[in-house]
Amino acid sequence: MRKIHLVLSGMFLGAFAFGGEFSYTIRNFGATVYGCHGTAANLAETFETATGIKPVKSRCLSEKADGYTIEITYVADKSLPVVSTSQATGGLSPLGRYASRQACDAAIAEEVDIFKAETRLTPAIVGCSRDGISSEKWAWYPRIDAFGDSLKRPQKAGYQFFSVPQGMDGKTLRDKIFASLKARDIRPVALIFRSQMAYGEAALHFYAADRLKLQMFELTRNASLAACQAQDAELDSLFTGDPNPPLVHYCGKPVMGAASELNALFIGDPTVEFRPSTERFKTVGECEAARPTLIQYYQQTLKLPVRGGFCGFDPFARDYRVTLVEDRT
Repeated sequence: MRKIHLVLSGMFLGAFAFGGEFSYTIRNFGATVYGCHGTAANLAETFETATGIKPVKSRCLSEKADGYTIEITYVADKSLPVVSTSQATGGLSPLGRYASRQACDAAIAEEVDIFKAETRLTPAIVGCSRDGISSEKWAWYPRIDAFGDSLKRPQKAGYQFFSVPQGMDGKTLRDKIFASLKARDIRPVALIFRSQMAYGEAALHFYAADRLKLQMFELTRNASLAACQAQDAELDSLFTGDPNPPLVHYCGKPVMGAASELNALFIGDPTVEFRPSTERFKTVGECEAARPTLIQYYQQTLKLPVRGGFCGFDPFARDYRVTLVEDRT
């Protein structure tokens, strides 16, 4: 009796030393022809193929209009780290970026290839999930899950905009942003624009090693497009050699007010701050005449790290100030 007791104790201690039982829940997984229970069985197989761990069980917990909820239970030394497109949170926009389930299904193979190339992981869960309200145009997104330590992670970042680019369509804007991202070793996947009454929202889906955010800055308000375009051309010179220049900058037409606004979009924190000058001017002509001397005063007399600046209208005070571009310290 004593011998059997020791053997059983050894088995218990061995099981405890090697870890325990863990559960992984998949929610809103798009319906399939196999039904919820059949899909649970299929996901158990892909989980085992990807991780080398045979699940203790894989079961359907619920079946709703938004999709299935499935729980996979497995035994391991510790809980497996998850890398998932469903965790690509950031900004206010939903994850959805396909207008229909059919469109998402058609794109899933390419989405998987991108996921594998950027994360260097083998997907364990692949499908399409719904995210967003029923009237949402872009309701579906590719649900891809893997387990392990990834090279890059799927991310989403968003920004709001209050003016529409002038002389630049949506495709050109997208191409400029994507080119800037690729130059920084960031893999863009999609850029979705949504209208929200008097403003718009943009959701950027991408892969990057670090958690990043998007920031849109409205630099100046101008009475004419020509004045804004002159500022837009000059802005490039202020970021020569900068490690984090704007992804894109452009003149945009606001819903109301100014004829044109100068906007600059950054990913991460810019190396500069945009500060209004203390000095105010009654007209844009007075502001432009004083601008070179004023910038020199900030640089040489006040010893501030000011790179340059642009005249813009202050709609609250109804006068003009110089927006100073100053190194962040």
